[in-house]
Amino acid sequence: MWIKYGRKISQKFTLKYPKMVKTLILCASTIYYPPKTSDQNLIVFNILKDLDLEQRVMFYFPLIYSRGFKKRLESDKEFFNEISKDMNFFSQLVEPPLYKDYINQNEALKNFDMRDSIKDIIQPTLILSGSKDKMSIPGEIQSMHEEIPNSKLEIIPGVGHAFNIEAPKETNRIIWNFIQEHLS
Repeated sequence: MWIKYGRKISQKFTLKYPKMVKTLILCASTIYYPPKTSDQNLIVFNILKDLDLEQRVMFYFPLIYSRGFKKRLESDKEFFNEISKDMNFFSQLVEPPLYKDYINQNEALKNFDMRDSIKDIIQPTLILSGSKDKMSIPGEIQSMHEEIPNSKLEIIPGVGHAFNIEAPKETNRIIWNFIQEHLS
């Protein structure tokens, strides 16, 4: 399992150095890391450390993809192999960080809570998610949009947490349009 720090770092950086950030794009992001999530991650870490590569892959697919995309992957071995080779996280599945690295990452996030400060982000912000995302806290994407004053919410229908893999053209179109809108 991996924990994405990028979106958390970008939120903190934007608040700390607002003059250095022109726009912000948050993909499948979060503003809070509940203790329950930390506890659940410890259970998952303990399960994953004993699984082989294929078992880890099959563990992740239902979490990050929509049911329809997962069925397509299961029925088309060539497509499955193509997606598997292209996915960034597979490098972590093939040569995963040490177990203690996951534990340390999980511990570092225990106090991540931007619920009170997210409203202070003033930069134009694109918040992007998939409508079938099982990894995000329900309602949190909408709350982020409501709290960040200059935000735009885009939810791609029918895709999961890995919406950029399920719907790459739509993802690129949305991000490119946002960037073009704020180029000047």
